Amino acid sequence: MNSGIRKAGLVALVGVIVAVGGYGFEKQEPQIEDALPITSVSSEDKLYEQSTIAFTSNRDGNAEIYVMNVDGSGQKNLTNNPDHDMDPSWSPDGKNVVFCSKEIKGTCDIYIMNSDGGERRKLTDNPSQDMFPSWSPDGSRIAYSTIVVLPSRRRNWEVCVMSMDGSGQKNLTNNPGLDRVPSWSPDGKKIAFVSGRDGNSEIYVMNADGSNQKRLTNNPADDAYPAWSPDGKKIVFSSSISRQRTTVPKDAVIYVMNADGTETKRLTNNNAGDGLPSWSPNGEKIVFCSDRDGNYEIYVMNSDGSEQKRLTVDPAVDMNPSWSPFLVSEK
Repeated sequence: MNSGIRKAGLVALVGVIVAVGGYGFEKQEPQIEDALPITSVSSEDKLYEQSTIAFTSNRDGNAEIYVMNVDGSGQKNLTNNPDHDMDPSWSPDGKNVVFCSKEIKGTCDIYIMNSDGGERRKLTDNPSQDMFPSWSPDGSRIAYSTIVVLPSRRRNWEVCVMSMDGSGQKNLTNNPGLDRVPSWSPDGKKIAFVSGRDGNSEIYVMNADGSNQKRLTNNPADDAYPAWSPDGKKIVFSSSISRQRTTVPKDAVIYVMNADGTETKRLTNNNAGDGLPSWSPNGEKIVFCSDRDGNYEIYVMNSDGSEQKRLTVDPAVDMNPSWSPFLVSEK
């Protein structure tokens, strides 16, 4: 692909994400190696042998869902269609991926597919945008963000939930502020999300039924994209003081805090944008995207911020990483 097409694709991918939310306001079947059975292996060996990372890339001209090994090898396109496919989230058993897809001249809807890209099924069919899906730990429900029209006719983001087959769609937040990017706690009892109800984007948490909505962060920056640690004790998120209306602002930094909002610690410190963090299933590593090398790529680091390493090397935009649960071979 020539540089002109790649550049146009990069602008298109970032433009799609900014337009529908942003920071501020027959398929090819990839040959994915079978995961190894659990034996006596170290935590790091288990991580590398039995999990993968899904992410979004526009390297083929439009946004697609890819998957790769946790060392960056074996990168495969799962979606292979002309629509823009983004925001992958794994089912708890690793057998399915939920994501959003935007038709060229349409809106974003939530879809589900097998982990090899097969059997793509549409879950939502609304006239507005449905994005940022997150699977509940028991696999029965999917939280997501949608745009609703208020009585004043103003369009507003809300966090909703539905059954994994798309039925029973319910608004959880019901607030005139912009509520989006939900993330389930590992025990399924709470959902962290982003809200602009107090003037800027902050991290909030609520019960899984939408009750007891509580603010966790309180600072002049825009905080976004929360993700719970596997043990439920920490929440990692990204923060930007510039309030740029883009997915990962140029000054975005990744932080981690206790699940109650205390003891915030900075993990990245680069003259670039770092964002969209996702935990490894053992809680020892965090995958994220960064433009520190000139364009958005996928990186990984230890959960304390050390040993930051680049996983993808491509002139295109690579974003929205999502680490799978441990995958156990059924052989």
